[in-house]
Amino acid sequence: MRDGGWYVRTRERVDLGPFRSRFEAEVEAELLVDKLEQLGNGRDARAALHEFVQRSRSEAVA
Repeated sequence: MRDGGWYVRTRERVDLGPFRSRFEAEVEAELLVDKLEQLGNGRDARAALHEFVQRSRSEAVA
């Protein structure tokens, strides 16, 4: 928990969040992992990660 929110750190050491709760951060992390596993490596995986970051930022503002 940092700055009043929960974050997920990727293996590349990118912090994703903030999320309102630890539970929400864990659920979102699992969803991201599942999606990335389905896509494999490459451009689609990078696009999915970018989409996840943008969505988590927009939800944090809401």
